[in-house]
Amino acid sequence: MRRLFLLGSIIVGLQAMSLATSVDYASKGSIGAGTASLSGSATGGGSLSLSSPLTAVNSVLASGTVTVTTGALTATSNPNVFSFVGGSLTIQSGGSTLFHGVFSSGSVKILGPSAFTIVGLLNGVAVTETDMHGDVQGDTLMTPEPETVQLITTGVGLIGIAAVMKHRKHRRSENQQRQMFASRAA
Repeated sequence: MRRLFLLGSIIVGLQAMSLATSVDYASKGSIGAGTASLSGSATGGGSLSLSSPLTAVNSVLASGTVTVTTGALTATSNPNVFSFVGGSLTIQSGGSTLFHGVFSSGSVKILGPSAFTIVGLLNGVAVTETDMHGDVQGDTLMTPEPETVQLITTGVGLIGIAAVMKHRKHRRSENQQRQMFASRAA
Protein backbone atom coordinates (compact mmCIF):
# COMPACT_ATOMS: atom_id res chain seq x y z
CA MET A 1 0.00 0.00 0.00
CA ARG A 2 2.89 2.35 0.80
CA ARG A 3 4.39 1.72 -2.64
CA LEU A 4 1.11 2.54 -4.36
CA PHE A 5 0.83 5.76 -2.34
CA LEU A 6 4.44 6.65 -3.21
CA LEU A 7 3.80 5.96 -6.90
CA GLY A 8 0.69 8.16 -6.85
CA SER A 9 2.62 10.95 -5.15
CA ILE A 10 5.37 10.77 -7.77
CA ILE A 11 2.83 10.95 -10.61
CA VAL A 12 1.07 13.98 -9.13
CA GLY A 13 4.43 15.63 -8.41
CA LEU A 14 5.66 15.10 -11.98
CA GLN A 15 2.52 16.68 -13.39
CA ALA A 16 2.75 19.69 -11.09
CA MET A 17 6.46 20.21 -11.80
CA SER A 18 6.07 19.93 -15.55
CA LEU A 19 3.21 22.41 -15.69
CA ALA A 20 5.36 24.93 -13.82
CA THR A 21 8.34 24.47 -16.14
CA SER A 22 8.83 27.14 -18.76
CA VAL A 23 11.54 28.14 -21.19
CA ASP A 24 12.35 31.77 -21.99
CA TYR A 25 13.81 32.53 -25.43
CA ALA A 26 15.15 36.00 -26.31
CA SER A 27 16.20 37.37 -29.70
CA LYS A 28 17.78 40.59 -30.90
CA GLY A 29 19.26 41.76 -34.18
CA SER A 30 19.43 44.49 -36.80
CA ILE A 31 18.14 44.38 -40.36
CA GLY A 32 20.54 47.23 -41.32
CA ALA A 33 23.54 45.34 -39.94
CA GLY A 34 22.42 42.13 -41.66
CA THR A 35 21.85 40.11 -38.47
CA ALA A 36 18.06 40.05 -38.92
CA SER A 37 15.82 39.74 -41.97
CA LEU A 38 12.30 40.74 -42.94
CA SER A 39 10.23 39.54 -45.87
CA GLY A 40 6.64 40.10 -46.94
CA SER A 41 4.38 43.11 -46.53
CA ALA A 42 2.12 44.44 -43.79
CA THR A 43 -0.93 44.83 -46.01
CA GLY A 44 -4.28 43.09 -46.22
CA GLY A 45 -3.74 39.65 -47.77
CA GLY A 46 0.02 39.84 -47.24
CA SER A 47 2.13 38.14 -44.59
CA LEU A 48 5.37 38.84 -42.75
CA SER A 49 8.36 36.69 -41.87
CA LEU A 50 10.84 38.14 -39.38
CA SER A 51 14.06 36.29 -38.47
CA SER A 52 16.48 37.42 -35.79
CA PRO A 53 19.38 35.90 -33.85
CA LEU A 54 18.63 33.83 -30.75
CA THR A 55 20.48 35.58 -27.92
CA ALA A 56 19.48 33.69 -24.77
CA VAL A 57 17.64 30.65 -23.45
CA ASN A 58 16.56 31.01 -19.80
CA SER A 59 18.85 34.05 -19.45
CA VAL A 60 21.89 32.01 -20.59
CA LEU A 61 23.68 33.21 -23.73
CA ALA A 62 22.76 31.15 -26.80
CA SER A 63 23.12 31.30 -30.56
CA GLY A 64 20.68 30.36 -33.27
CA THR A 65 17.70 31.83 -35.09
CA VAL A 66 14.17 32.84 -34.08
CA THR A 67 11.72 33.09 -37.00
CA VAL A 68 8.19 34.45 -36.64
CA THR A 69 5.92 34.07 -39.67
CA THR A 70 2.36 35.41 -39.75
CA GLY A 71 -0.59 33.87 -41.51
CA ALA A 72 -2.43 35.92 -44.14
CA LEU A 73 -3.06 39.40 -42.73
CA THR A 74 -6.65 40.67 -42.49
CA ALA A 75 -7.51 44.37 -42.12
CA THR A 76 -9.32 45.46 -38.94
CA SER A 77 -11.29 48.61 -38.11
CA ASN A 78 -7.98 50.22 -37.07
CA PRO A 79 -5.91 50.96 -40.21
CA ASN A 80 -2.68 50.34 -38.24
CA VAL A 81 -3.66 46.87 -37.00
CA PHE A 82 -3.96 43.61 -38.96
CA SER A 83 -5.06 40.27 -37.57
CA PHE A 84 -3.99 36.80 -38.65
CA VAL A 85 -4.70 33.13 -38.01
CA GLY A 86 -1.94 30.57 -38.48
CA GLY A 87 1.68 31.42 -38.97
CA SER A 88 4.44 29.95 -36.84
CA LEU A 89 7.32 30.39 -34.45
CA THR A 90 10.51 28.39 -35.11
CA ILE A 91 13.55 28.47 -32.83
CA GLN A 92 16.72 26.81 -34.11
CA SER A 93 20.20 26.40 -32.66
CA GLY A 94 23.19 24.47 -33.97
CA GLY A 95 21.24 23.01 -36.89
CA SER A 96 18.54 21.58 -34.57
CA THR A 97 15.01 22.83 -34.10
CA LEU A 98 14.52 23.65 -30.43
CA PHE A 99 10.88 24.60 -30.85
CA HIS A 100 8.26 24.88 -33.58
CA GLY A 101 4.67 25.92 -32.97
CA VAL A 102 1.69 27.24 -34.91
CA PHE A 103 -0.13 30.41 -33.82
CA SER A 104 -3.83 30.12 -33.06
CA SER A 105 -4.22 33.86 -33.74
CA GLY A 106 -2.28 37.10 -33.69
CA SER A 107 -1.95 40.68 -34.79
CA VAL A 108 0.48 43.05 -36.48
CA LYS A 109 0.45 46.61 -35.19
CA ILE A 110 2.06 49.32 -37.33
CA LEU A 111 3.87 51.70 -34.95
CA GLY A 112 5.19 54.11 -37.59
CA PRO A 113 7.33 54.12 -40.73
CA SER A 114 9.46 50.95 -40.64
CA ALA A 115 8.23 50.02 -37.17
CA PHE A 116 5.77 47.31 -36.16
CA THR A 117 5.05 44.64 -33.57
CA ILE A 118 3.95 41.06 -34.25
CA VAL A 119 2.07 39.38 -31.41
CA GLY A 120 1.03 35.76 -31.89
CA LEU A 121 -0.84 33.44 -29.51
CA LEU A 122 0.79 30.03 -29.14
CA ASN A 123 -0.65 27.53 -26.62
CA GLY A 124 -2.17 30.45 -24.72
CA VAL A 125 1.16 32.32 -24.54
CA ALA A 126 1.84 35.62 -26.30
CA VAL A 127 4.93 35.67 -28.54
CA THR A 128 6.19 39.17 -29.35
CA GLU A 129 8.65 40.32 -32.04
CA THR A 130 9.17 44.03 -32.60
CA ASP A 131 10.93 45.78 -35.52
CA MET A 132 11.82 49.39 -34.64
CA HIS A 133 13.36 50.89 -37.78
CA GLY A 134 15.40 47.76 -38.45
CA ASP A 135 16.28 46.91 -34.84
CA VAL A 136 14.52 43.63 -34.08
CA GLN A 137 13.83 42.34 -30.59
CA GLY A 138 11.70 39.49 -29.31
CA ASP A 139 10.84 37.62 -26.17
CA THR A 140 9.05 34.32 -25.91
CA LEU A 141 8.02 32.28 -22.90
CA MET A 142 7.12 28.66 -23.73
CA THR A 143 5.40 26.18 -21.42
CA PRO A 144 5.10 22.48 -22.31
CA GLU A 145 1.67 21.34 -23.42
CA PRO A 146 -0.21 19.74 -20.50
CA GLU A 147 -1.57 16.97 -22.73
CA THR A 148 1.93 15.64 -23.46
CA VAL A 149 2.87 15.66 -19.79
CA GLN A 150 -0.36 13.90 -18.82
CA LEU A 151 0.26 11.15 -21.37
CA ILE A 152 3.74 10.54 -20.00
CA THR A 153 2.66 10.45 -16.37
CA THR A 154 -0.35 8.26 -17.16
CA GLY A 155 1.97 5.77 -18.87
CA VAL A 156 4.31 5.75 -15.87
CA GLY A 157 1.32 5.24 -13.58
CA LEU A 158 -0.03 2.32 -15.64
CA ILE A 159 3.38 0.65 -15.59
CA GLY A 160 3.49 1.06 -11.81
CA ILE A 161 0.00 -0.40 -11.35
CA ALA A 162 0.90 -3.35 -13.58
CA ALA A 163 4.00 -3.99 -11.46
CA VAL A 164 1.94 -3.93 -8.25
CA MET A 165 -0.63 -6.34 -9.74
CA LYS A 166 2.12 -8.71 -10.92
CA HIS A 167 3.70 -8.65 -7.45
CA ARG A 168 0.34 -9.49 -5.83
CA LYS A 169 -0.28 -12.35 -8.27
CA HIS A 170 3.20 -13.75 -7.61
CA ARG A 171 2.62 -13.53 -3.85
CA ARG A 172 -0.74 -15.36 -4.16
CA SER A 173 0.80 -18.20 -6.18
CA GLU A 174 3.53 -18.63 -3.51
CA ASN A 175 0.87 -18.83 -0.78
CA GLN A 176 -1.13 -21.39 -2.79
CA GLN A 177 1.98 -23.55 -3.23
CA ARG A 178 2.69 -23.44 0.52
CA GLN A 179 -0.89 -24.47 1.29
CA MET A 180 -0.71 -27.33 -1.20
CA PHE A 181 2.56 -28.63 0.31
CA ALA A 182 1.13 -28.25 3.83
CA SER A 183 -1.99 -30.28 2.91
CA ARG A 184 0.14 -33.07 1.35
CA ALA A 185 2.38 -33.23 4.41
CA ALA A 186 -0.61 -33.64 6.73
